[in-house]
Amino acid sequence: MARMEVISRTGCGIITNQGAYPDRKGEGKAYLRQLALSDDKYIPSLAKVAEMINRYGAVSIQQLLHGGR
Repeated sequence: MARMEVISRTGCGIITNQGAYPDRKGEGKAYLRQLALSDDKYIPSLAKVAEMINRYGAVSIQQLLHGGR
């Protein structure tokens, strides 16, 4: 999150967060420590990242990444 804050302070317009896998079984997970979007429990922490990015005027985008299977 600290990295995203540093980037957002540069004045850039859009910040894309790393790819997150969407499936509950984790079969689409492409790499170690990849973000998950498979449950509503992740919403509060993702919202904090988005709010921090938006605070400095940038638009936050969450990339979806399914690693296959």
